[in-house]
Amino acid sequence: MPMEKGNPWMIASVTSLGAFLSTLNSTTLNVALPTLMQELHVPVTDVGWVIMSYMLAMSLCVIHAGKLSDLFGRKRVYVTGVAILVVASLLAGFVQSIIGIIVLRALQGIGASAMAANTTAIVVDAFPANRRGTGLGFNSMSYSVGAVFGPMVGGMLLHLGWQWIFWFNVPVGILLVVWASKTLPSDRRKKILLPFDILGTVWLLVFLVSMLGVITYGMDGAWPLELICLLLAFSILGLFMFIQAEKKAHDPIIQLANFANRIYAIANASTFLNALARMSVSFVLIFYLQGARGFSAFDAGLMVIPMAATMTLVGPLSGRLSDRVGSRMPTTVGLLLSTLGLLALGGLSADTSIWYMTSCLVVIGAGSALFQSPNALSIMSAVPFEQRGVAGGTRMMLNNLGTLLSMSIAAGLLSRVIPQGQTKEHLIPHDQMLPFLSAIHLVFVGGALISLIAMGLSWLREPVREKLNL
Repeated sequence: MPMEKGNPWMIASVTSLGAFLSTLNSTTLNVALPTLMQELHVPVTDVGWVIMSYMLAMSLCVIHAGKLSDLFGRKRVYVTGVAILVVASLLAGFVQSIIGIIVLRALQGIGASAMAANTTAIVVDAFPANRRGTGLGFNSMSYSVGAVFGPMVGGMLLHLGWQWIFWFNVPVGILLVVWASKTLPSDRRKKILLPFDILGTVWLLVFLVSMLGVITYGMDGAWPLELICLLLAFSILGLFMFIQAEKKAHDPIIQLANFANRIYAIANASTFLNALARMSVSFVLIFYLQGARGFSAFDAGLMVIPMAATMTLVGPLSGRLSDRVGSRMPTTVGLLLSTLGLLALGGLSADTSIWYMTSCLVVIGAGSALFQSPNALSIMSAVPFEQRGVAGGTRMMLNNLGTLLSMSIAAGLLSRVIPQGQTKEHLIPHDQMLPFLSAIHLVFVGGALISLIAMGLSWLREPVREKLNL
């Protein structure tokens, strides 16, 4: 479904602003979680769902958003996605209940999925073949810039009130709607559309929500055992029915047959384990820095920037390295660095040097950057050209699933040691400091062990240089 040609850099400016907005939308919110917990008088598990609902909605909707683009056109779906994100952001600032914020965050995720499903395709269509890498690199840099500046911007906005974390998206989003409407060219639609895998989506939703409920509220101890067992039964049923639905679907969410390819299976398993190991790092450190160390939201935001900044610097180098030596070496070394960084964070105390923590984040950021691009290349090289859209969606879904599990486990552990309704000055009571530190040690050391497993798995892939057949 090619788009009419326009100025490629003008088009890339649209998708790059969208990438910046979607990343900023998530990273600014991270530093506000302790404030939301205190002002809305809710436990850590509930504020964890503010993050998880967004990722859950985005994971479930991104593949369907791609199909809607085939039906209505990429430009229309992309602009609609931005508009949904803007409306949800505006409403979220007026809501005074955690349930309302969670629902509107899910709506934001739906809007973000429409943007994510079309960004790469819009850039690829806009640039000639010999300049597509440059266009995609420019777009990827916008994600990194959003990740670097998001925590700092979030810390500044909190001085105006947590509502401004959401309202900040509104003027940027309106600008993007206008700019995209004027700049993106119209595109032709497909006449033949494969059916939506609605049944698979429903069963996947049942599985994920039930499983996340078991982890977060089971570890929290707030829900009765009978309810946790019921949720566990629903999660098992949901997973079983999802697999059955995928086997029968004409165009499934996940092509299970692709996992018969050893390289594809290893790379996707590594994606999931890497996300499970490290994606709760910033979430946990925000509570550590604000609750245990007494730093402001702005200062805490600044202190978690080194991980994203290192990923921004090392990321382009990892792509070049994989072009020369293949994916096995950089992915394995990257996971080794992440393992060492996570293990080192397991030694945090109430008076650990900030430079020590920063060094750990730099090591984890470098490891993550070394892993991601070569691993993505490994996945895309393992499937035929016509299946790369599904392969990319599967990779994103497994990454988000690992992130959701990582966040839910961390939230469940922290909720046992951070009482609900604490004042800002006493987020971590003195008598809970040792249990709190033990909880974050468990998160980081457990993450290091998972990353170590991923490293061993990654080494099993073939030591060859992968190539994309265009």
